[in-house]
Amino acid sequence: MDAFIVKELIMKNRNRKSDNMNKKGFTLVEVLAVIVILAIIMIIVVPNVFEALNAGKNKISDIERSHIVDASERLILEAINCDFYAADDVDVFNYIFEKNISTCSEMSNLVFSETLETTVEKLREKGYFNDDSNKCNGKVKMTTDNNYKVSVDTTGVTCN
Repeated sequence: MDAFIVKELIMKNRNRKSDNMNKKGFTLVEVLAVIVILAIIMIIVVPNVFEALNAGKNKISDIERSHIVDASERLILEAINCDFYAADDVDVFNYIFEKNISTCSEMSNLVFSETLETTVEKLREKGYFNDDSNKCNGKVKMTTDNNYKVSVDTTGVTCN
């Protein structure tokens, strides 16, 4: 009877080993293969994602620059069409361009005779440029020809 019990214990032990061998799982080679495939996908995808993000950021920067140009043109046209009784126009002009003039005609003469320079911050502060996130900073240069054509140079502007 002891031999029978020993034989039965050996059989149970073998069954346990074969049960453990039948359990499904991944081998080390399979896991490494998946990691390599994921690494290759990341190498291909990540640069494209960053490129798309940068392209989007540059497009936003271009749009912001066009808004700065519009704001600058509006400011110059307001200076040209200054109302004699609007002292505020002269005060705003003096502040934005750091000038010290007292009349609309002086303001108009400056618009046509000088390259005027201001900052994006001053355009924003006086309500000509709406940039709630304050992403754009720098200097803006404006010139006006005798045909009322306003040229705006935004090369000194950075938009993050």
